[in-house]
Amino acid sequence: MKQIVHIGFGDSAAGSLRAAIKLGLPGDKVVVSRDDFTQGPISDCILDGGLSQRSQYWSTLKTLHPRQRDTYEHYASTIKGINSIPDNSTVVLWLGNSTHDELAVAWLISYLSTKTMDWKYVDLKSNFEFRNVSNLAMLSTEQICFEYNQVKVLTSDLQGKYKELWSILSIENSQYRVLNENQVISVEDSFHDTFILSQINKKEQLLGKLLGAIMNKAEHRLTDVTIESRLVALQLQNKISIELSIVSVFMSKVKLR
Repeated sequence: MKQIVHIGFGDSAAGSLRAAIKLGLPGDKVVVSRDDFTQGPISDCILDGGLSQRSQYWSTLKTLHPRQRDTYEHYASTIKGINSIPDNSTVVLWLGNSTHDELAVAWLISYLSTKTMDWKYVDLKSNFEFRNVSNLAMLSTEQICFEYNQVKVLTSDLQGKYKELWSILSIENSQYRVLNENQVISVEDSFHDTFILSQINKKEQLLGKLLGAIMNKAEHRLTDVTIESRLVALQLQNKISIELSIVSVFMSKVKLR
């Protein structure tokens, strides 16, 4: 009997899927796909899952937050989980309206192309009610169970398009990628800088409030890690000043120079 394996794009999404299975969602296993392929190099991600390349990138990324960046062991556990999916499994992908999810699907299908899988997907963005849902974790367990009724087969044509997308992007190997008119494209890592700067003024702002404002207003979904790394870059370019707080990073102050 085929196993039904759900893929959670991030730990929060995986946790939501596990809770939904307990509530009645058909499924035998949840596997986490943690990496955010919107940023950093991806040229080696099919060779070993990007283990060494991606670990190196995240470990050296400069952000304001003192938390440790994702380590080799973190990605080792991710790749181990992906590799543990048995042949002939039914693999269910949950697609939110984000570059993150599109890239994760393209990578998974390309990386697991040597295995025989029954690929299926739930397209959350096709549901008007969830058009702004960027990640499965934004749904309740009851909503997840209900949306599974809309599961579709990921046809060989669609799989081919995802593989082609990954091939193009990995050759370009840019520092950032965005979803533009339903197509993922490569851009410079400074792509969001103009918008980020537009949200900063010459009066000091608390970092926590600034992060929230940028994430809420951005046309493209941005993570706090992306924003923090760009703030560091803008500070190095002498465009902004940052006064780090010893109490909490979110109490740090940011202003235009």
